[in-house]
Amino acid sequence: MKKYLFVLSSAILITLSLYPFNLSFLAFLFFIPAFYGILKAENLKEKIFLSLFFGISIFALNFFWAIKTIEFYGKLPAFLSYILGLPLSIWQTLPFIIFLLAFPYLLKKNIILPAIFFPLLTNLLPLIFPYSISSTLSSTPLLCKSVEIWGGMGA
Repeated sequence: MKKYLFVLSSAILITLSLYPFNLSFLAFLFFIPAFYGILKAENLKEKIFLSLFFGISIFALNFFWAIKTIEFYGKLPAFLSYILGLPLSIWQTLPFIIFLLAFPYLLKKNIILPAIFFPLLTNLLPLIFPYSISSTLSSTPLLCKSVEIWGGMGA
């Protein structure tokens, strides 16, 4: 149960790094509870579920505007708007599942690899809203200085 609380707390903290709070300079630190929860997972199935839970938690908090749009313009009840917004959240969670599954292996190779892999992953996958987390992480000084290496689209 503690693993899920770590992952949920990380999702809430990541929300603080996005608009309107704009604490993007702390975005990497906000991932630490999720990393801890994933590293403590006992098997692959639990890692996948924790990753999915993490991504859906983030997008349930950050796609509130999309849910409200469905509710207001579609004249649907709030619970139905959340149900219709769930596939969007799951699709947007794909980079988190890949990243959090690869995180332990990337971390064993080099401590910088996870910091570089996630923004590259979110820029390469066909996401509906690719600017959310990847833009926050891409605006950190470490990655801004790497533009010469990766190019404008890579960072």
